Amino acid sequence: GVPGARGAGTATFDRDLAGVGHRADPFDHRRVEIGGAVGSVVHVTAAPIENAQPERALPTRRERTRAATIDEIKGIALRLMHEQGTTDVRFSDIAREMGMTAPALYRYFADRDELLTAMIVDAFDDLGTVVAAARDDVPVGDPTGRLFAVAQAYRSWAHSEPQRFALILGVIGFIGFNIARKFY
Repeated sequence: GVPGARGAGTATFDRDLAGVGHRADPFDHRRVEIGGAVGSVVHVTAAPIENAQPERALPTRRERTRAATIDEIKGIALRLMHEQGTTDVRFSDIAREMGMTAPALYRYFADRDELLTAMIVDAFDDLGTVVAAARDDVPVGDPTGRLFAVAQAYRSWAHSEPQRFALILGVIGFIGFNIARKFY
């Protein structure tokens, strides 16, 4: 028998049919069934694969506009945090800066916590990029040097991004960090 066969001489498999004797449509993902008894004429049927999602090369204009607005919201929130010296930021302040109403921000973030969570994810991503770049600048054969480079990059990032560092560590960590900064 054929692996995965449902009956004698029948096989089912998923395959991208683009460029295989079919129209060259990159979104034409179908299930192909080849069946028939041994020695009989083989027939091929094609049906759409359930839950197949076409891959989109470029985001739509609406998606680009939404992403730009989300980036602007996060950027203004971060700037307000820098100006106020705290991680406490209000939707009403962000909305005023953007020329929007506070309820309009709820189209982009369910609440303040969701905004802060998105900003924490961004901060971790940026910190990870900085730390990885510092690590990669030191040869693999020097683990002590790599660890030292990572530690220095982490500390440098924390000093240059105190509000984002506070988002990562939480408010208590931020207070301790500010006290420790006075001694360095």
